[in-house]
Amino acid sequence: MSEEKQIPDWVKTLSEALAHTINFPATNTVGWFYEPADENEWGVHTITLYPEPVEIQEAGPKDGELVFPKPNRVDILKAQKQFDEVDSVIVEFDPEGETTISFEGAYQGQAVIVLLYLQPVSDDQEDEME
Repeated sequence: MSEEKQIPDWVKTLSEALAHTINFPATNTVGWFYEPADENEWGVHTITLYPEPVEIQEAGPKDGELVFPKPNRVDILKAQKQFDEVDSVIVEFDPEGETTISFEGAYQGQAVIVLLYLQPVSDDQEDEME
């Protein structure tokens, strides 16, 4: 059985603060995962945020179906204010219309990259996370 990694408090605090900058049309939660600097290709602490699935709860054929609501908006200015320092903000649109926002900067003395996916992470990304 593998030992669960200790996630620093600053990572939890920053992740939760950034999750509050995302507005969804319905009640939704933002999932996240963390990679320490010594465990990724960039050599920088990395946090990835993504929308969690929501279960439809209504009478009818879609009852129990999992859906991923797209955010109404992301307050990029408010998100930037969560950092002590921001070196870059990049908004990326891929050919399939998916959007990713990345922030590179510092928080509580730690260099950090935050990737904010505005759609669910794919199975490939989930495999990479584990």
